[in-house]
Parts: sequence; C-alpha cells; structure tokens
Amino acid sequence: MNIHRSQMLSSVRHYCERASWCCVRAIPTPHGISFIVRHADVLNRMGVVEEGGATQTIFRPERLDLVHYRRESRRWLISTRGNALMAQYQREFGRTFHGSPGALSPARRFSLDPLAAGIGCMHCPAGGAISYAVLKSVKVENPDGQRLTAQHGNIFGFLNAALSAGARSYEATLALKVSGRRAHAVVKINLDKESLQGAADIPAVEAWLESAGFILPSEHQELLASA
Repeated sequence: MNIHRSQMLSSVRHYCERASWCCVRAIPTPHGISFIVRHADVLNRMGVVEEGGATQTIFRPERLDLVHYRRESRRWLISTRGNALMAQYQREFGRTFHGSPGALSPARRFSLDPLAAGIGCMHCPAGGAISYAVLKSVKVENPDGQRLTAQHGNIFGFLNAALSAGARSYEATLALKVSGRRAHAVVKINLDKESLQGAADIPAVEAWLESAGFILPSEHQELLASA
C-alpha cells in the first residue's frame, strides 16, 4: 500500500517544512504491521569544490523512518530522529488509528511512586545482596511550577507534605549498601529525562530497584503504548 501526500502525515511535513511529498508503505509482519515512511529531510548545505574555486550547494536529502505496530501487545514502536518529529508521529498515528491525537502516550521505564509509601519502600530483605537503602535526596515540582529539593533532615516528611499539596516528584537519589562492597552504590532516577544514572549496572542494585518498583517491568518499556 502506497499513500502519496498522506493526510495522516500532513502535519509532520508542515512542522518540518519539508518538501511536499511523503510516501508511506505498509508491510504486514507475522506479529503486526510495519510502516516505512520515506520523506524529505530538512535542508542541508554542503561545500563543493569546482574549477575556479569552492562554492556551496543546498540540497534536501531523503530520510526513512519506521513505525511498527505489535498486534499482540497493542503497542507502537517508532524509529525517527528528534523529539519533535517523534511527537508528531505519536499524534498523527493516534488520531488515524485510535481516533484521538492523545491516544498514544510514552511508556515509562522508571517510577518514583514507591516513595509515596514512606520509608517502608527502602526495606531490604534479610540476607539479601542489598543490606540497606536510604533516600539521599528528592526533587519535587509544585503545581505552580516551582521546583524544590530536599537532601537533609526528614526527606520523607518533606516529600509527603509536598505530595499532599499536589506536587510531583521527578528526581530521587538513593544510596544502597551492596554486600561485599565497601562504598555505597548511588543511583539517581530522573523521570523528566527518563534516565537512571550511577551504579545501576550492578546486578544486585538493578534487581533491588526492580523489586522495589523503581524500575518498571520490561513489558512496560515499549516506546509508545496505547492509552
């Protein structure tokens, strides 16, 4: 199936100010369907050496993007360049196949929801590879956009009061004591950046973070999930 100047991707072309053509080819697969999107990329400039001196030429290269739908999990995966174009695909495929531009939402890999349960979320099973864990700092954003950080004193008390007032936690730093290691393993989770930094590459640390709910199960880690 070829779709030339597809209405589905018209806003994508408009946003990127690309050429007035776009070709989408749908290819059935054993587990769903893949869309190969050919489109013109942004204008580019390249130096050219000719007889008589050097000059510059402006051209518009072609790009290939891939959008894949997994039938069993009802999830979408999108391969493109740039967050803005990713968001455009998200809206257009949501509108076309699910009836709403907001039907698709980014799937999360990490969570700070366990912190809302209080200090009990730092529990470490006896005899486990992690002997204890402590919350070193937390950052929250108030409903008015003000951002605050707590890294001393009763951090859980600060967090509880902030959440009760409608704030959201977006970053937390944890320190874990790993058996057989003298130094604490420190990890930082940032939801805005969808990042996990620090000693998360230690298998025992990763396992504890997943069991405590800070790392979401792999089935929730698709790029885009149906809402």
